[in-house]
Amino acid sequence: MSIIDAQRKPPWDLLAHERLLIRLPQNHEKYPFINNKVYQLKAGYSGEVEIDRILPEIGLPNEHHIFKDIRLEVLPNFYIQIDTLILTRHAIILMEIKKYAGTIYFKEDQGKTIKISANQEVEKFECAVHQMDRAVHGLHKILEKFPNHPPIYPILAMANAKVDIAEYPKSVPVKYKMQLPKYIRTKLAMKKQITINELTKIEQQIQSRKAPKPQQPLCERYDIPVNDLKKGVLCLNCHQQMTKKQGRTWTCEPCGLTSNTLIHQAVEDCFYLISSTLTNAQLRQILNISSKSATRILRQLTLTKVGQTKSSYYIQ
Repeated sequence: MSIIDAQRKPPWDLLAHERLLIRLPQNHEKYPFINNKVYQLKAGYSGEVEIDRILPEIGLPNEHHIFKDIRLEVLPNFYIQIDTLILTRHAIILMEIKKYAGTIYFKEDQGKTIKISANQEVEKFECAVHQMDRAVHGLHKILEKFPNHPPIYPILAMANAKVDIAEYPKSVPVKYKMQLPKYIRTKLAMKKQITINELTKIEQQIQSRKAPKPQQPLCERYDIPVNDLKKGVLCLNCHQQMTKKQGRTWTCEPCGLTSNTLIHQAVEDCFYLISSTLTNAQLRQILNISSKSATRILRQLTLTKVGQTKSSYYIQ
């Protein structure tokens, strides 16, 4: 058994915030906050991708399974989030991936991780060590029915080799990305191992506990009125409003881009920003089009219609 989850995809939260940033006017009061949020989400995702690239250097045994960016239900209302989880017959590796920059202090006793940037700006985050402790505890609970499961080794993985760690945590190892292969190989060298059948059962248990991440439309999350957003189908290049010329073709007058598929992105924006269900009225609101045009667009898309009355809506 050698299974790796599909290539890590950009998370919903990143894609949604990027679309909100595009549809928010730059003079909007919440634009700087959303812009910073996009920066943080991009950094987090790029760090995870960088760690993914180093994994082949470990030389994992043939029997292994790698989960990426998973959310697991431990108990009702108790969920854990794991960036990378590696299952083998010798060891279980649980990684929390960070792409910090500047100088980092892991204040484990204070429950804070503190970052000081090059310009001496101080930022405080939830304690990464406590995040990991929660994830390890949850994973132990999930694997209770397998008392002989391999030992779980948590690792705080630093994707940025230039980050300076001024204070290390006491209870969790911190490793830069180039240190990971050698360190993980030492854990895989343990003599104790479970059978392939036992490993398969553990993998199935993890699969059964996977839970979707909650996706709250961002206008609702940040209390942004829909009318504050830029309306219409927006150009992918310059983000200006496009004009429909004929049929399904949209043209951007400022930069000349033409497309017959950008309506799909505009509809996706509705799900990211307004509601997890889409009505004719909501589509009209963000695209500034007639009810007849909205009905035609909704019928053209691969959405699922719920109901047949005027109160019907569409889901992805």
